[in-house]
Amino acid sequence: MASHIAEIYDWYPGTFHGNEFNMDTYKRDEVDISDIENIIGKFERAFNRAKESIESATDKSMFEDWKMIAGGKTVLQPMPRIQVIRGFLMNHIYHHRGEMIVYLRSTGNKVPSMYGPVYEDSLR
Repeated sequence: MASHIAEIYDWYPGTFHGNEFNMDTYKRDEVDISDIENIIGKFERAFNRAKESIESATDKSMFEDWKMIAGGKTVLQPMPRIQVIRGFLMNHIYHHRGEMIVYLRSTGNKVPSMYGPVYEDSLR
């Protein structure tokens, strides 16, 4: 799950600055996910690229059409880039972060603070 969350940030450059995202030619940042330090490194590299993509985007480019291709076929029909950014990138990350929190809690692990204190902090 953590590796997938990191991977999503790697999709930002192709989404923010390309008119199509071709899963057939996409190059993943493959790391040994059995070591958390590798996942953290992957996340940091991808997050930095995502941040650069956001900072270099223009308002005008947000309304250009974007589509996704896989297996030589269009799997996400053309739609305004801003819609893709919200649904495909941002909501996707929020969804998996929520899953990660449930997983951490259910396995007795500490949930990191993201927006302030977490529920477990109030129990101390």
